[in-house]
Amino acid sequence: MDISQIWLTAARCLSLRIPFAVCHLPGEKDLDFFCGSSEFDNPTRQADRGGDKSFVIGRWLAPWADRISIGDPVPADKADGSPLTGDGPLQETLTSDPFHPDREISKEEYLDAVDNIILECRKRGGKTVYSRVISGRNPLIDIPEAASELFASFPDSFGFLYYTPMTGCWLGASPETLLDFDGETRRVSTMAFAGTRSASEGDSPWDVKNLHENAFVADYIRDKFRSLGIEPEISEPYTVKYGAIQHLRRDITAILPDGIDFPDLLDRLNPTPALCGTPLEKAIADIRKYELHERGCYGGFVGILNNHTHVTDSQTNRSSCECGHEKFRCFVNLRSARISLGPEGRFEIIAGGGILAGSDPVSEWAETEAKSSRLRSILSGSRLR
Repeated sequence: MDISQIWLTAARCLSLRIPFAVCHLPGEKDLDFFCGSSEFDNPTRQADRGGDKSFVIGRWLAPWADRISIGDPVPADKADGSPLTGDGPLQETLTSDPFHPDREISKEEYLDAVDNIILECRKRGGKTVYSRVISGRNPLIDIPEAASELFASFPDSFGFLYYTPMTGCWLGASPETLLDFDGETRRVSTMAFAGTRSASEGDSPWDVKNLHENAFVADYIRDKFRSLGIEPEISEPYTVKYGAIQHLRRDITAILPDGIDFPDLLDRLNPTPALCGTPLEKAIADIRKYELHERGCYGGFVGILNNHTHVTDSQTNRSSCECGHEKFRCFVNLRSARISLGPEGRFEIIAGGGILAGSDPVSEWAETEAKSSRLRSILSGSRLR
């Protein structure tokens, strides 16, 4: 399928409010396009739609059972400019308008909140991921064009653009794998992705705060594997680049034993301390107390579920057997924004950082600025000025 046809079809889906998703896997040039239908039987517990692939969305704190799935890859004959079938524009089923200017706090308010969270972390130990909204307007925004530019800017991330009536429109480029599962080998992998600094620091050693933050995540994930009787392999931490910033990462792998499916592990990992904190209940309480906005899909997951099934016939016993396995690649929804489909072109980027006892509020503010800078410039159109 031609890439230009994919973006054309995405634009038509947006105009008709038809559920769809466009994504590209890290390091790959090809795009996957998934098209839904106006006939969603059950919006919050939509089953995968019977084909080989589906695009899955998990909102903040949502388990696997409450995922939203967007159908099969769109047929080639529906991506050539011909009209999409359906019942016309869908009525939004969002429970409330997610765009509220009063949710964008000032720098002073942010610093005060981080000071309070630091005090909480000093009392109990642990970590809280605190996020803020960075909003803007661009009446001339072309959402598929912005998505194409974002995907090109971060080719080693999972780029995604999707719309459903339950979530609204989201765009992002996530560098963090939540779960990668191969049903044939039963190999599963994830990562401890925590610790952030400017890319200008090059190959210099990481400071104690960032090393500590990454260790929190790695230890949490290891304990979740062990709760299922699995001992994972964990790599040494290493540096990865994301635009103008660097992150600290450890790779975590294991083999899932028979009787344990990937949703069991996913529900134990989600949300990781990289997007929530630890102890989990205390971190969630901090988030609910100090964040003015609703996270929506931010901090949840996005990915591709691929059901591989084939039938083999045996002439010797005149029988056939159906064999199959699943592949699932799932990423954390971060470095993302929700975008209004109205003429005002409103958008809200959500950016966060891990707060520990040794955090510096000013540095944390600068981190959220750096994490959101590229997406903000693309959505605002400032790159054209």
